[in-house]
Amino acid sequence: MGYYDRFTSWAEEFEAAPMERKRMIMSELFSRIEVDRGYEVKIEVALNYKQFLENALPQTRIAV
Repeated sequence: MGYYDRFTSWAEEFEAAPMERKRMIMSELFSRIEVDRGYEVKIEVALNYKQFLENALPQTRIAV
């Protein structure tokens, strides 16, 4: 399964989830979310790209 297919399946799962589950998923993905005046949104992601790849493809080792 490609990255796009995996991402769209995650997006569909998130869309169908109840609000409590959505909050739990977001708390795992993001370490901080700020909404400033004028609705400017700042998001800090809880994982780096290497961690994302390791979670997306646990059978693949990523060389650094």
